[in-house]
Amino acid sequence: MIEEQLQDLVQIFAQQVKEKNLEFNLEVDKDSEVILNLDAIRIRQILFNLIGNAIKFTDEGFIKVKVSTTSQKDGFVNLTIAVIDSGIGIPKRHQENIFESFTQQDGQSTRQYGGTGLGLAISLKLAKMMQGGVRLESEENKGSTFTLYLDNIKIGHKSTTKDDVLDMEIVFDKATVLIVDDIDENRRLVTENFANSNLEFIEARDGQEAIDVAQNQTLDFILMDLKMPNINGYDATKKITELLGAKAPPIVALSAAIQVSEEKLTEYGFSGSLTKPISKKDLTEEFSHYLSHRTIIHNKNKKSEKLSNNSLKFEDAILKLLDEQASVLYDTAHAGGGFDDIEAFATILQSIAEEHKVEALQEYAQSINQSIEVFDIENIDKLMSQYKDILSDIEELKNGK
Repeated sequence: MIEEQLQDLVQIFAQQVKEKNLEFNLEVDKDSEVILNLDAIRIRQILFNLIGNAIKFTDEGFIKVKVSTTSQKDGFVNLTIAVIDSGIGIPKRHQENIFESFTQQDGQSTRQYGGTGLGLAISLKLAKMMQGGVRLESEENKGSTFTLYLDNIKIGHKSTTKDDVLDMEIVFDKATVLIVDDIDENRRLVTENFANSNLEFIEARDGQEAIDVAQNQTLDFILMDLKMPNINGYDATKKITELLGAKAPPIVALSAAIQVSEEKLTEYGFSGSLTKPISKKDLTEEFSHYLSHRTIIHNKNKKSEKLSNNSLKFEDAILKLLDEQASVLYDTAHAGGGFDDIEAFATILQSIAEEHKVEALQEYAQSINQSIEVFDIENIDKLMSQYKDILSDIEELKNGK
């Protein structure tokens, strides 16, 4: 159900909301409390992007997510989910191209707010894949409303089960968990989620640190990010399983990519995988597959309206990374470098895109690599010429707001 997905997102963004002292309200009309035939992954990603942007651009006031449905023919409804904020708003001159990739709707500073156009472009693309769209209503300095709309959604009949009246709590026994991720915030998300549990966490910032810990500590579980400097998650997992053999703990991959090859994960020794953004519910479910625990059942009197201290942030440094890392390689490649230089440029772009879950940038890098593979020089030149336009668009919006 939609409300359950929204509650998960409330947990994810709770820390950011708390830090900015914002109100975060969910408003789901009773007619929307039905089972809808939706693509849950796409809906989650769209809402993650829209809510994340709303929080980023709101320094005081509120964020509201409003869900409503209108009946159509028998068994179908039109669904709208509006993400409303009291933030800085978007000037009229920027509203027409706000959904284009690589735009920056920043009226103050890139460092403070970061980019949003990438997430909005992805959100619109995902909505269109479901025969829907995203509308914008905004006034500068008076906030914005982004509305996801999906028409003719098939509904089912809600049945009453024990899950409707009972709430199950999973309590873990003592266990030691290694969390491996080069981004501090991602590790903090996991440890804070289970701060009051019996789980003890050890942290590592890259694959080599993970290997060292695994050789010297008795571990019950490892949560391993795939994309890291030095030794990546794949190679670290392979090394750990080789060193420990049958004594190796379960190792679950943490990836920003929506689709990860299960065959490759198995080949390298992973027991499973989780896709960012993750919530406490995701982590609890995954831990429960491998760690000793007991289940306590409570009567569900009412849903908690409090926000928990969970957060999985996007890094706000995409523009800075492009300038400091990718642009240097671009200059070399564009000044007459060979395929190796162009491929190096595309590789760093893809690395940034995967780490920050920026689908449009990842597709751009993949297009360059595909053109290199078939020696399509004309298309390579065309794609390379677009990079300066990308940076120009970001700077134009940055300076214009």
